Amino acid sequence: MQRWLRIGFFGIVAAGVFLLIYAVAGGAASTRLGRFFPALIALNTLTTLILLIVVLRLSFKLYLNWRHNDFGSRMTAKLALTIASIAFVPCMLLYLVSAQFIGRSIDSWFDARIERALEDGITLSSDILENERGRLLFFARRAALSLSELPENQWDAGIEKLREDFESEVALIFQPQGNISHSSIAPDAQVKIDMPLVTDMVDSLEKKGFSLLEGESSTPDDPMRIRTLVPIYPNRTLENNCFLQFSNTVPIKFAQGARGLVEGFRDYQELTLTRASLQTIYRVTLTLTMLLTLLAAIAMALWFARTMTEPVLQLAVGTKKVANGNLVPIRELLGNDEMNELTKSFNSMVSQIAEAQKSAEKQRLATERSRAYLASVLSNISAGVLLLDSSLAVLLVNTAANVILAPSRVNPGDNLAVVEPRLAAALVDQIRIADTGSFHLDFELSRSPDPDVSLFIRGSRLELEGAVGWVVAFDNVSALIDAQKAQAWNEVARRLAHEIKNPLTPIRLAAERLSMKLENKLDPADAALLSRATSTIIDQVDAMKKMVNDFRDFAKLPPPSLKSVDLNALIEDMITFYHSGGIRILRELENPLPTVSVDAAQIRQVLFNLLGN
Repeated sequence: MQRWLRIGFFGIVAAGVFLLIYAVAGGAASTRLGRFFPALIALNTLTTLILLIVVLRLSFKLYLNWRHNDFGSRMTAKLALTIASIAFVPCMLLYLVSAQFIGRSIDSWFDARIERALEDGITLSSDILENERGRLLFFARRAALSLSELPENQWDAGIEKLREDFESEVALIFQPQGNISHSSIAPDAQVKIDMPLVTDMVDSLEKKGFSLLEGESSTPDDPMRIRTLVPIYPNRTLENNCFLQFSNTVPIKFAQGARGLVEGFRDYQELTLTRASLQTIYRVTLTLTMLLTLLAAIAMALWFARTMTEPVLQLAVGTKKVANGNLVPIRELLGNDEMNELTKSFNSMVSQIAEAQKSAEKQRLATERSRAYLASVLSNISAGVLLLDSSLAVLLVNTAANVILAPSRVNPGDNLAVVEPRLAAALVDQIRIADTGSFHLDFELSRSPDPDVSLFIRGSRLELEGAVGWVVAFDNVSALIDAQKAQAWNEVARRLAHEIKNPLTPIRLAAERLSMKLENKLDPADAALLSRATSTIIDQVDAMKKMVNDFRDFAKLPPPSLKSVDLNALIEDMITFYHSGGIRILRELENPLPTVSVDAAQIRQVLFNLLGN
């Protein structure tokens, strides 16, 4: 629910409650009730219907969520039902008690004794006022009789004395025209002169005087007075007569009490007439109040349950996202309660997981790059590499290993004892006697009908996640051995040719010198013999030289077989061979170098010669 809808909702509830309170407060005032009560009932009924629609809508939505097995719907329903039940039981109990109390309270208002007491009070106050009116009328008639016996020039003194004798506050003598001829007013009297009308004078002549109670229906602060008007000459006509008026003020407390009795009796009579209506009004008001309160409580329970479960739903959604690999923080709600703190802690955990995942991803990428680099290195070196566990199961193998071991083929997961039993047995023997965690050996790999392959094998111990493994590297040194043999034969041939050629030159020179020195000193026959002997020696020496040269040429290298070769890899293989023999060689290689077209065997022989020298 939007914020403005919630504000409007609570505003409607507050307005409904206020109007109900106003209706209850106006229940005793029948006029105001008759004017506003239908509108108040209509407004409160409308408010109740709006609340009912809101509650039904929220309940139906919660029911659909429960039917669809939405996460958190059951917890929300249980929490809302619990809170609504807590509000429902007190509301119903209060409603039942209040309904009984209203009925009995209204019945207690209408007691016969109270009505009789009000009637007696009104009768008593009426009797007192009536007696006071009769008394003042009697005094006025006696005063008028006394004045009629006096000459009119003595009325000023006579009216003053008569007012004091008959305890009147105001005494006035009026002419038939209505003007005052004589007057007497007590010092503390509340002066208010009421001019009699002609009708009052006529009525006074007919009745020999009359008395009036004035101010009976005025406001409580206005005084109540008793006024009498009597003719001084009862037997004269109106035109020849004068009229005496006595006025007395009723005591204020008595007047207020009398008015209160009259008003209270009037209100009591009105309440008596609307007794059934009052009960209906209060019961309707109470019912609407109960419905408003109960529906508001249910709506608040649904809203509160949804508000309380919203952080849990956020955590559930966030947990599913994290389980699916989506490490996006969830929406944090306002407030500092425990649920919001839990949401913040969850977001902090998600951020830490995201950082850890990024770090793990970086490490994985670095590991992948390292593995790719290692695979690239292993695939480009000429030495075969096997990674074996303690049972000689193959964990890793490079391309060169299968090239060297061909036609046998080793794949990860194979057992070397099955693929190459002789090689596996030789490795087991070396592993058993290895003291320093490494070993090396020469091994002849039989490849019938092809020539045997000479291998130089090196092994090192390796820890594999709590287990023991071995890294085995081996080179095909058959070509190297052939090159060493060729080099040794070349050396023998060179030395032999050198040793043979060394005496041939002096022999030839000696023969030529003998021929030159003795040719002119001998006879022709001997000279011819010497010439043939020296020629034979020279020819044989030349033949011997040619034979030595042919032998030397036979020991020379064959024509090169050119192929594209990585010089750095070739040098590394040579250095590795010497390192296995305990010879440490320092190197500085330019990396990378382009491949060159050479005879790898001859270049390897050159390197062996250089390193050997």
